[in-house]
Amino acid sequence: DVVFNHTAEGDAWNQAGDVAPFFSWRGLDNTGYYQLGQDAAHYQNDNGVGPNLASTQPIARDIVIDALRYWHEELGVDGFRFDLAPILANGCEQGCFAFDANDPDGILRRAAAELPDAWLIAEPWGTGPGTYQIGHFPPGWAEWNGAYRDTIRDDQNRSTTAAVTPGWLADRLSGSWSLFGDDGRPPAASINFVVAHDGLTHGDLYRCNGKNNGQPWPYGPSDGGTDDDRAWDQGGDPVAQRQAARTGMALLLVSAGVPMITGGDEMRRTQQCNNNAYNLDSPGIWLDWSLLASEERFHAFARSMLRFRRDHPALRPAAYRPFVDGNGNGLPAVAFFRDDGAVADAPYLDDASRHFLALRIDGEEAGDPARSLFIAYNGWDQGIVVTLPATATGQTWHLVSDTHAWLEGEGNFYAPGQEPVLPQQDEYLLGGRALLILVESP
Repeated sequence: DVVFNHTAEGDAWNQAGDVAPFFSWRGLDNTGYYQLGQDAAHYQNDNGVGPNLASTQPIARDIVIDALRYWHEELGVDGFRFDLAPILANGCEQGCFAFDANDPDGILRRAAAELPDAWLIAEPWGTGPGTYQIGHFPPGWAEWNGAYRDTIRDDQNRSTTAAVTPGWLADRLSGSWSLFGDDGRPPAASINFVVAHDGLTHGDLYRCNGKNNGQPWPYGPSDGGTDDDRAWDQGGDPVAQRQAARTGMALLLVSAGVPMITGGDEMRRTQQCNNNAYNLDSPGIWLDWSLLASEERFHAFARSMLRFRRDHPALRPAAYRPFVDGNGNGLPAVAFFRDDGAVADAPYLDDASRHFLALRIDGEEAGDPARSLFIAYNGWDQGIVVTLPATATGQTWHLVSDTHAWLEGEGNFYAPGQEPVLPQQDEYLLGGRALLILVESP
């Protein structure tokens, strides 16, 4: 995790404005390393912490590329996540911000060209105007998909107040073609996540109604933290909280792209609603391994979902799935459905009042052990009867997972080879706010 966008160099610290500290590169080459503000007596700051790196200057560009090359080639670092990465592509010389991802001599293009086998992952936003640049990084770069995060949180936690269409959800589950596919990048350019190290934990996203950063040690106090968590405590119902956490984890792990999970979220760790615990080194914030016992079922579910994703390449497409049959087996690579079994057409996908979406993925075309996979998400708060697509001769639908609370006794997941055949092959009653996974196999 690299933070090249700023250093701790500060502006003048006395009232007269003629005394400034030397912490880093100011004493070597002030304008070579830092972007100045409009009056040249202060720095341009689009990162919220310190002066912008002078990303138009050769010496600043070189120190970034040289550091990356050394870490990658000499120390064996596989890849890098770039904090507030748009700052590294500021094409404005002084006192402004203008994102430029096309400069062949800029940091973004040089990193992709000179380190072609390294993972380059951008946090695609800053804090200043014009710095939100998700989907605008060049080929060779992946991006934290904040749009994925917001869509999933809104659909799970704010469905009555936030307008999320089935089409948006379909796009996110498919690797966000609208953000990355239009410029030729693959689904792997989308780093999908529901939570990250900044903000609430995965468990707290469904336990809390917002941040509580002013609480006493060991869970606080902390400053800052977003007021836009899009969290909901599920009415205070612990059963509903566990179900929502399972559904969120399952949505993440059936989505095309690269899933990102924060350590401890596989066992529903909590920070007691603190969403900015960067300043705390305390037992309340450390990983609590006793959760492996108290959250044994959720941990087992997370492991099962990860194993299922590993074992089914249909969930990990190297390219965006087309809506056509590419192998002559009668199935398009992917198709989206309504709850009544009809193909989801444009009016349905654009209707924010609809809260159900299913997709069927052709497994054979992806080299998957299953002929097809059927994934259904019910965002309504009540159960819904889902009409299932017909299977091929000699094939049946097998239940892999249902995240609804009714299946908690079974761990909400069936092990490979133990998936029961559905007693009804044409329909399934899917509970509210739950996700269903079926495989088509003999």
